[in-house]
Amino acid sequence: MNTSDEAYKLAASFYLSSCHDDWTGERLRKAILADANSEDKQALADQQELEVWEPIERHICATCSMDDPNVELDDLIDNLADAFMQFAKGNH
Repeated sequence: MNTSDEAYKLAASFYLSSCHDDWTGERLRKAILADANSEDKQALADQQELEVWEPIERHICATCSMDDPNVELDDLIDNLADAFMQFAKGNH
């Protein structure tokens, strides 16, 4: 697992109330972004196991103007992961 993958996995834990310790960050991202028309059946099955922290889900639903709220969730996680990586590099 690379550093950005680890950072994404850690950041996801701040937004998900479900636990996925044995998943990689990439698997989490694929599950979050899985589309009903996707060929990736594993990602679609994984998506069903995700539980977004309720206040985050309410926030996304209330403020999201995007067609897919999961893209907004991915953006939130990705931004936090990037902040973790910048902090670890001493760029804070």
